[in-house]
Amino acid sequence: AVVSTQSTGKKAFTMNFSYRMFKFIFTSIGFITKESVRAMESQGVDNLDKMFFYLFCEQTKTFIDECVSRADLISYSYESLLADPAAFTSHFLDHIGVGSQFTELALTAMKEDSQKNSWLSKKEVDKRSQATVTILEEDVEFARDLAERHFGIELEEKNLGIVGLPNLWNEKK
Repeated sequence: AVVSTQSTGKKAFTMNFSYRMFKFIFTSIGFITKESVRAMESQGVDNLDKMFFYLFCEQTKTFIDECVSRADLISYSYESLLADPAAFTSHFLDHIGVGSQFTELALTAMKEDSQKNSWLSKKEVDKRSQATVTILEEDVEFARDLAERHFGIELEEKNLGIVGLPNLWNEKK
C-alpha cells in the first residue's frame, strides 16, 4: 500500500479513483450537510483527509444499503470501464434495453473528448487518476477503522477501494 515515504514523515498511498474524484467534486462544489458535520465530529474527524474518508464512506454506505436488496440495481465503476470498454458498454447497453448491437457505435464516442476544456476532460481526468495522494498513515488507519466499525464497510488493503460492492456488472454469479 505504501508507494513512497517523503521527508515530511508522511507516506504516499495510491487512492482509488472514485475516492479522488469524490474529493475533487466535493471541493469544487463545497457542499456538506450539518448532519454530516455533527456525525463526523462524533467520530473524531479532525482534519481534511479524515473528513473526506468519512464522507466517502457515508455515501458508499448509502449506496450499498440501497443495492443490497435490489437486484435491478447494477454497480458500474469507472475503473471497470477503463479495464474493458467494450464489455462494459455492451453490458450497460443490454441492461438499459438499448441492445449490445450498438456497442461499436457507442465506443466511437470515447474517441472524441466531449468534455474538452473542462475539468471533466480526458486530459484532466487522466491527470487526476494517475496522481498519488499523500495521507498520514494514522489517517489511513482511522479510515479503515471508521469504515469497518461505523459503516460496516471493508476496504481493500492496496488502495482503500470498497470490498464486496453488491451487484457488480462484471461479477461472476
